[in-house]
Amino acid sequence: MTAKAASDNAVSASVTVSFDEPEAPPAAPDEPEEPDEPKTPDEPEAPSAAQEGAPAVVSVQMEGPTDVVEKPEAPAAQEEAPAAPTAHEEAPAAPAAQEEAPAAPTAQEGDPASEPTRNAPSISWPTITLAAEADRVYGITWGALVALGEDGSATLGGSALEGSFEINKDASARPNVSDSFKILFSYLDGEEIKTVESAEQTVALARKAIDASMVILSPDSMQYSYGEECRPAVSIRDGARALVPGTDFAVTGYAGNTAIGTGSVTVEGVGNYKDAVTKNFTITPIPASALTSSVTACRPEDEATTPAIVFKHGEVVLVEGKDYDLSLQYDIPAKTGTATAAFKGVYSGTRILSFDLPNYLITAGAGGSWSKSSSSALPFTANGALGKFTALTVDGKTVPKSYYSTESGSTIVKIKPDYLKGLAAGKHIVGIAYKDGKALAIFSVTDVDRRGVPTGDTNNATAWIILLAASLIAFGALTFAFVRSGKKKKKKKKRTK
Repeated sequence: MTAKAASDNAVSASVTVSFDEPEAPPAAPDEPEEPDEPKTPDEPEAPSAAQEGAPAVVSVQMEGPTDVVEKPEAPAAQEEAPAAPTAHEEAPAAPAAQEEAPAAPTAQEGDPASEPTRNAPSISWPTITLAAEADRVYGITWGALVALGEDGSATLGGSALEGSFEINKDASARPNVSDSFKILFSYLDGEEIKTVESAEQTVALARKAIDASMVILSPDSMQYSYGEECRPAVSIRDGARALVPGTDFAVTGYAGNTAIGTGSVTVEGVGNYKDAVTKNFTITPIPASALTSSVTACRPEDEATTPAIVFKHGEVVLVEGKDYDLSLQYDIPAKTGTATAAFKGVYSGTRILSFDLPNYLITAGAGGSWSKSSSSALPFTANGALGKFTALTVDGKTVPKSYYSTESGSTIVKIKPDYLKGLAAGKHIVGIAYKDGKALAIFSVTDVDRRGVPTGDTNNATAWIILLAASLIAFGALTFAFVRSGKKKKKKKKRTK
């Protein structure tokens, strides 16, 4: 026997129920055979399928690879009735109680034969409606993607079967771009809920594009690291969902990430995501706050004219002029000073350091310059009392008193040209010593070449101006002399005539 039902909806399925026909019992013979002596076996033999009738196999097949097979029902055991004897033959004697034929084996619990035979439901699957094509992009939920129509139905044994249709997915979950689903029909069979599945239904989703707003860099600003690569951590969020590196995206490379300025990182979508996007980050100079510093006050015993200041970043020692510019200010009455460092290059910001001043300072003449072509003395003024003055030093050596003079007004010292001419061109340190301290300053001595041009101090603009003025005066005088000589010759010619 074969029964078949099909639906003409958007998704169709067919239900096929098939049974194996049992063999018909043999016809009674015209003359019964002499019954054999009944025998009592040690164990009763199980009846064969031909003797007991083969169980019906109910198979539900949908379009596609899915089959649902329900367990068969065991048929009732049937005993073959002995043939009736003819009138002239004596009926065989009934076997004794102990020789009774073996009973049919009892169906055990869990054996398919113990369940009743039922027909499989005939199902007309509901129409499937998908979201608009523009919305079929990864990120949509199953509930928004798939909708089932109200036109599904099922019958069992020719009667309408109550049940429900749904898909086998969580409505709030996101399908992957290559996922498929099935429609489930659930119904109540006695006290048991049974479910029939449709064939697999595949839905093609577009991969979702990654954009820069989804990319998060941590941190998005990094500090310069002496040429080493700056690589901020990369994460991507699609709404509340954190994308998985290697599954949803991959970092494909960094650029411009070794120097101060703007660096970038490129990420590319994989799996359910697509497209490559570049996200920028900044590389900033090392701030002054990240530096350590030390300052040592002026030490006259070290012939120091300025405080010793050191800035470091880790083990890197900064260089004045290259990494920072330094300016000094003195509060002589308070005997304190401040050093202001303005950082540059790969460093930024400023730092102000305070330091103590020695008891005495040179308040005038410090940083001055003297040329060997000069006949003037070089003056210096210190803030100590002249009564405490003890000696004058140049480059740590005491200067004989015959080579300088002193005046009051704090302390004014004038170094004579005779001593200065004996110094080499370049920078020197002058010291004005007192009974309880010493004041120091730097000055320069410049030499002159054969043309009378000062050497040893390329910044001496005064000397160049004087030399230029002298040259112009000499040129003017020479021109004047030449003109007067020409006039005299003309006068002599007139007289000759």
